[in-house]
Amino acid sequence: MKFKTSLLACVVLALAGCKTSERIVVEPSVLSNSDRASNQKVLPNQQADKVGELTLKELGPLDSAGVTPPNTQQEAVPSFDDGKVTISADGLLIRDFIQLVFGEQLDLDYALSNKVRSKQERVSLTLRKPISKQQLYLNAKEILQQNKIAFKEKKGVYFFEELDLNKKDGFNLGVGRSLSDVPDVTGQILHVAPLYFADWRSINRITQSLTNSQTQYLAERNALLITGVRQQVEQVLKIVNAFDRPSAKGRHIGIVELVYLTPEELESQLTEIFAIEGLKVAEKGKEGIIAITPMKRMRSALVHSASKEIFDRVMYWTEKLDVPSTSDGRRYYTYFPKNVSAADMGKSLSKLFQLSGSKNQSSASSQDKPAEGGKKEASSSSSMQDLAMTVDEIQNALVFYATPSRYHEALELIERLDVMPGQVLIEAAVVEVTLDNNFSTGIDWSRKSGFAAQDKKSSLSIGNGLSYVIQGVDFNASLEFLESNSRIKIVSRPRVLVRDGRSANMSVGTEIPVITQTVSDIENTEQVLQTVQYRSTGVSLSVTPTINARGVVALNLTQSVSAVGEDKIDGINSPTILNRSFNTDLLAIDGKTIILGGLISEDSSDAGTSVPGFSKLPIIGNLFFGSKSERANRVELVVMITPRIIASEEGINEAIDAITSEYENFEFNL
Repeated sequence: MKFKTSLLACVVLALAGCKTSERIVVEPSVLSNSDRASNQKVLPNQQADKVGELTLKELGPLDSAGVTPPNTQQEAVPSFDDGKVTISADGLLIRDFIQLVFGEQLDLDYALSNKVRSKQERVSLTLRKPISKQQLYLNAKEILQQNKIAFKEKKGVYFFEELDLNKKDGFNLGVGRSLSDVPDVTGQILHVAPLYFADWRSINRITQSLTNSQTQYLAERNALLITGVRQQVEQVLKIVNAFDRPSAKGRHIGIVELVYLTPEELESQLTEIFAIEGLKVAEKGKEGIIAITPMKRMRSALVHSASKEIFDRVMYWTEKLDVPSTSDGRRYYTYFPKNVSAADMGKSLSKLFQLSGSKNQSSASSQDKPAEGGKKEASSSSSMQDLAMTVDEIQNALVFYATPSRYHEALELIERLDVMPGQVLIEAAVVEVTLDNNFSTGIDWSRKSGFAAQDKKSSLSIGNGLSYVIQGVDFNASLEFLESNSRIKIVSRPRVLVRDGRSANMSVGTEIPVITQTVSDIENTEQVLQTVQYRSTGVSLSVTPTINARGVVALNLTQSVSAVGEDKIDGINSPTILNRSFNTDLLAIDGKTIILGGLISEDSSDAGTSVPGFSKLPIIGNLFFGSKSERANRVELVVMITPRIIASEEGINEAIDAITSEYENFEFNL
């Protein structure tokens, strides 16, 4: 039977029974070709709609890139024009052959030693079909080397000399596995070629039978010492590069992640099946058409095969064998969540098992209680008649003890819960608006230019209360409008990325010392003891988003803005703190801005002019007062909130680009 070996990209095949498999590209193995791996693209891992899928990570054939260091590049050939040549040389003396080829055809300058000029050997070369000048150069060089003549180029002149193979002095040393590592000389060469995979004895037997060079093994270097002329050394290096390769080179490799079978069971059953089909599974540590290596910790098996066809055959039988057993016996299964924590998933499953009549042996509240020694419990468990589950928080794993059929049913729910959680980027702006005649009772956003709502039913304006607009407001356009008005001040503009269902808190401000208690000594009234506490002032934001299936974000929002007031209470040496805050639950559409307003504060002050000294006289002092005025400063607090759902890595990158683009004079290396 003849099989074709194909070089395939590294893929993952998710297979389940006879159901259609999902094909996903994964990162290349260290054993795969580096050029091929660089062109691969990773596709998003979509949620599988199959239950208990068998997953195959096919790594493709093992190539030498990354594991076999030698570079078998050919020696440099002089550049010639693109013309084709033919030649007919029959029985020419060596010197005449050199003149015909190198002098007339290749138009090169050369010099002959006396030994070469006096040689009486004759050579013949007949080329009826036109060939390139580069090929003629290589053919002529091969003929001369067979007649023990070598040449080398120095400053544009080629010097031809006779090789003395019996000469022992003047060795040239080379090191490496590439042909370019061999010294370009005409005499004897000592070359060290490192070995990486094959046994030196087998390499040495091949080189001695195919070449005339001498080889010696250097045990301390695990290398071959090659002695000979350049042509002989190159021949040995070609043999070494051909045979010194990993035994798995050219074989297809894959990792099979099992669901129901153990790796040992898969190896045993496949060995029996392939023995009947005439395909021998290699024993441990030996080579064969198929090699299976169980990996118990990963609950998977590493498969080597001689061809893609055999590899597909292994996968076919693995798919048939890795199915739920019909027996009623219970066994252990371990599931490692890929996107969520095992503790969170365990809480959801435990509640479900309770509703199904299970007995919860460790409730969610008990997980948070310290165990003996003050340590937190590392696991919790629940059970029902034919299924028991425990959570290993340290390993982030769910361990089941169940019958195959019951685990197969639970696995469908488990895989649907194990999805990548969404994230929400919260953009907020806290704005203070100084109210005047234009804003006498607050800002009516739906009537201002640029803030008309797309849907009238979605906007509501209350002059002295809470105003909000759910749709039709652009966040950046709103800020541009606000910044263009001199009576409007942007206090803070926080951004925070928070996971779906989790809380995020941000605060920026100053700790203000406030006297909360004063104690004086009855006997010594000058001795006073004061208790001081620090109050936080500034801007704080707390938000908890929840994403629903329609892309609407439910927000639990708490916003507060506080500042130190100018007024002081008589007898109390502590400042007053002006605090404006709200807490609300609302719904927001992805990318749309919600505006919260109507929090208006007022600061009143009296002012006037008078004649110094006379205005303080009793009875007549009022006669010396000039104008009097009462001034009221009214400020409205407005908060703008825009949630943006981040569902992928591309979304995070877009959010980062949008934020960093605002800082033109900074360079971010992300």
